[in-house]
Amino acid sequence: MKNNIFYTFLLLLIFLNLNLQAEELEINSSNVQYDDKNKITIFEGGVIVVDERGNKLFSEYASYNKLDEVIETVGSTKIITSGGYEVLSKNIIFDNKKKIIQSNYKTQISDNDGNKTLVDMLDYSI
Repeated sequence: MKNNIFYTFLLLLIFLNLNLQAEELEINSSNVQYDDKNKITIFEGGVIVVDERGNKLFSEYASYNKLDEVIETVGSTKIITSGGYEVLSKNIIFDNKKKIIQSNYKTQISDNDGNKTLVDMLDYSI
């Protein structure tokens, strides 16, 4: 009986620990401002975002809502996925919580073999 309680407690502890680990983003840029009214951080100039899986986002402007874990870019944006795909689009939404990348604009996707695909919009599961 004591073993069952111990193993149940151990499994619960492992489960809680896995769920509490934050999946952080590394964000770099030339200029950083915090918009206290809207509770977002604004990054301008050479914005580079890297997630825990190695996906990389490059833009000149991005806003980050830390509570929702959402980055929104304005203008041309390049993404290099951990799978080796290169994505060129604009006004991208990078949702780190839901693990999706979206754009409602024409997007070019290139793979490692040099194949290029053009789509009208993008909805990519990380």
